[in-house]
Amino acid sequence: MKALPLILVTIISISLLSCKKKQTTETNTVTPTQITITGNPYIYDTLHFVAGNTEGHPVYWLMNDGAYLEGSDVSHVFGLKATFPVSLKYKDNYKQGVDTNITISIGTQRMNGRYHWYVSYTKDSLGHDTAWKTEEYARIENVGDSALWFIPDSGFDKELYTYSRLNKDTLEFTPYYSHFSMLYYSPADRDIRVRSVGIQYKPHGATPEVTTIAEYRLHP
Repeated sequence: MKALPLILVTIISISLLSCKKKQTTETNTVTPTQITITGNPYIYDTLHFVAGNTEGHPVYWLMNDGAYLEGSDVSHVFGLKATFPVSLKYKDNYKQGVDTNITISIGTQRMNGRYHWYVSYTKDSLGHDTAWKTEEYARIENVGDSALWFIPDSGFDKELYTYSRLNKDTLEFTPYYSHFSMLYYSPADRDIRVRSVGIQYKPHGATPEVTTIAEYRLHP
């Protein structure tokens, strides 16, 4: 009967050691944070960023284009063609954050297709006022990331356009061969317009006036 206390002490000691080892193992096992990005990495298209394995801890994002976002599920639009280092960090320093890179392109391929267009003419080829309207089909074919062909089925006015700039929420493309048209694309509503212009010369050497000859607009 005198050996009983020794046995009990031994069992309790083993039990405490076991619990301590288990607690140490759980503390050292930290699940890495993950970043999931969905959407097309195109200029002025919306991308969704989700932080995984945050265990409910508050996080924030540095998009490195000047944007600071809070929350584990955020959306963002990039307005430049570039590679952006995106950083996810914890507000309470719960664990190490995550860094990743995302490359944003012009994304002319999103415009590929054959479209039904309304064509509205405000001037004829001589610069005379007109109100002629018609409809036709045309297709767009991208060339690399920053250029595209606009090809009407009629065979006329085939033109190669190259990306020029982002003007507010509209991408502008200038013609490669001629200087008398522009192509506009709005990513928000997928609206595409092609505007052809002409130069109307005024008498007595006055300053020439640029006038709209025709405007193609994608059928809604």
